[in-house]
Amino acid sequence: MTTTRHFTLRLFVPSGFPDGMRNTPCSPDALTLTLIQHGWAMVEQERHIQELENRLPLASGEAFAAAQAQVLASGQSVLQTEAGFIVRVFPDGRKQRLKTIDPPTPVTPGTILTIR
Repeated sequence: MTTTRHFTLRLFVPSGFPDGMRNTPCSPDALTLTLIQHGWAMVEQERHIQELENRLPLASGEAFAAAQAQVLASGQSVLQTEAGFIVRVFPDGRKQRLKTIDPPTPVTPGTILTIR
Protein backbone atom coordinates (compact mmCIF):
# COMPACT_ATOMS: atom_id res chain seq x y z
CA MET A 1 0.00 0.00 0.00
CA THR A 2 1.43 3.36 -1.03
CA THR A 3 0.72 6.41 1.06
CA THR A 4 0.86 9.83 -0.55
CA ARG A 5 1.49 12.67 1.83
CA HIS A 6 0.35 16.15 1.03
CA PHE A 7 1.47 19.23 2.88
CA THR A 8 1.41 22.98 2.56
CA LEU A 9 4.71 24.56 1.67
CA ARG A 10 5.46 28.10 2.87
CA LEU A 11 8.36 29.75 1.09
CA PHE A 12 9.89 33.19 0.98
CA VAL A 13 9.43 34.04 -2.66
CA PRO A 14 12.06 36.36 -4.18
CA SER A 15 10.98 38.80 -6.85
CA GLY A 16 10.62 37.16 -10.23
CA PHE A 17 9.08 33.95 -8.86
CA PRO A 18 5.38 33.22 -9.18
CA ASP A 19 3.36 34.30 -6.13
CA GLY A 20 1.51 30.99 -6.30
CA MET A 21 4.48 29.34 -4.58
CA ARG A 22 3.78 31.07 -1.25
CA ASN A 23 1.16 28.57 -0.01
CA THR A 24 1.21 25.62 -2.34
CA PRO A 25 -0.34 22.29 -1.37
CA CYS A 26 1.82 19.67 -3.07
CA SER A 27 3.20 16.16 -2.93
CA PRO A 28 6.95 15.49 -2.55
CA ASP A 29 7.18 14.76 -6.28
CA ALA A 30 5.46 18.05 -7.11
CA LEU A 31 7.78 19.83 -4.69
CA THR A 32 10.82 18.31 -6.39
CA LEU A 33 9.52 19.38 -9.78
CA THR A 34 8.74 22.87 -8.48
CA LEU A 35 12.24 23.22 -7.02
CA ILE A 36 13.79 22.02 -10.26
CA GLN A 37 11.66 24.43 -12.27
CA HIS A 38 12.16 27.46 -10.03
CA GLY A 39 15.22 26.83 -7.90
CA TRP A 40 17.68 25.19 -10.24
CA ALA A 41 17.91 28.29 -12.42
CA MET A 42 18.89 30.31 -9.33
CA VAL A 43 21.60 27.78 -8.41
CA GLU A 44 22.97 27.90 -11.95
CA GLN A 45 22.91 31.72 -11.96
CA GLU A 46 24.81 31.82 -8.65
CA ARG A 47 27.40 29.36 -9.98
CA HIS A 48 27.83 31.43 -13.15
CA ILE A 49 28.20 34.66 -11.14
CA GLN A 50 30.83 32.98 -8.93
CA GLU A 51 32.78 31.85 -12.01
CA LEU A 52 32.72 35.39 -13.40
CA GLU A 53 33.84 36.85 -10.06
CA ASN A 54 36.72 34.36 -9.93
CA ARG A 55 37.91 35.56 -13.35
CA LEU A 56 38.01 39.25 -12.32
CA PRO A 57 41.52 39.37 -10.81
CA LEU A 58 43.12 37.86 -13.91
CA ALA A 59 41.01 39.95 -16.30
CA SER A 60 41.72 43.19 -14.45
CA GLY A 61 45.46 42.43 -14.38
CA GLU A 62 45.43 41.80 -18.12
CA ALA A 63 43.47 45.02 -18.73
CA PHE A 64 45.92 47.10 -16.67
CA ALA A 65 48.93 45.52 -18.42
CA ALA A 66 47.40 46.25 -21.83
CA ALA A 67 46.61 49.85 -20.84
CA GLN A 68 50.16 50.36 -19.52
CA ALA A 69 51.66 48.97 -22.73
CA GLN A 70 49.43 51.24 -24.82
CA VAL A 71 50.42 54.35 -22.83
CA LEU A 72 54.13 53.51 -23.00
CA ALA A 73 53.84 52.82 -26.75
CA SER A 74 52.35 56.30 -27.20
CA GLY A 75 55.49 57.84 -25.70
CA GLN A 76 54.04 58.73 -22.30
CA SER A 77 55.14 57.60 -18.85
CA VAL A 78 53.09 55.69 -16.29
CA LEU A 79 53.06 55.67 -12.49
CA GLN A 80 53.12 52.45 -10.53
CA THR A 81 54.08 51.20 -7.09
CA GLU A 82 57.23 49.20 -6.69
CA ALA A 83 59.14 48.12 -3.58
CA GLY A 84 57.56 50.74 -1.30
CA PHE A 85 57.79 53.62 -3.78
CA ILE A 86 55.65 55.38 -6.36
CA VAL A 87 57.72 55.04 -9.51
CA ARG A 88 57.43 56.83 -12.87
CA VAL A 89 58.20 54.37 -15.69
CA PHE A 90 59.32 55.91 -18.98
CA PRO A 91 58.86 54.40 -22.45
CA ASP A 92 62.58 53.64 -22.69
CA GLY A 93 62.40 51.55 -19.48
CA ARG A 94 63.95 54.08 -17.09
CA LYS A 95 62.39 54.34 -13.65
CA GLN A 96 62.30 57.37 -11.39
CA ARG A 97 61.38 57.02 -7.70
CA LEU A 98 58.94 59.79 -6.79
CA LYS A 99 57.70 59.08 -3.28
CA THR A 100 57.94 56.54 -0.46
CA ILE A 101 54.64 54.90 0.43
CA ASP A 102 53.41 52.96 3.45
CA PRO A 103 53.51 49.18 3.18
CA PRO A 104 50.26 47.42 2.21
CA THR A 105 47.79 46.76 5.01
CA PRO A 106 47.09 43.04 5.41
CA VAL A 107 43.34 42.43 5.48
CA THR A 108 41.36 39.31 6.28
CA PRO A 109 38.48 38.81 3.82
CA GLY A 110 35.23 40.12 5.31
CA THR A 111 36.94 42.69 7.52
CA ILE A 112 35.52 46.23 7.45
CA LEU A 113 38.12 48.99 7.53
CA THR A 114 37.34 52.64 8.18
CA ILE A 115 39.60 55.01 6.25
CA ARG A 116 39.97 58.46 7.77
